[in-house]
Amino acid sequence: MNSFILLPSSSCNASFKSSNISFETLGLSQEEIAFRANIDRTYISMLERDVKQPTITTIFGLAEAFEMQPYELVKEIQNKVGFK
Repeated sequence: MNSFILLPSSSCNASFKSSNISFETLGLSQEEIAFRANIDRTYISMLERDVKQPTITTIFGLAEAFEMQPYELVKEIQNKVGFK
């Protein structure tokens, strides 16, 4: 399973920025991730900079891009930021 982080919501203070992890740590460019998830590359950048919060559709798309289930993505977020 791939390891990465995504921000679930500002209310729980979990984000790319606070976790010091980005999609580039996976060896994938923003362009590749955006293509795989069928979202715009600039949106990936906004997620990493805490400018935007992902929709449920985005979470599903990113999970598909990383070949995992959405619940696995959410669990990974919880583990990385220590949110219980």
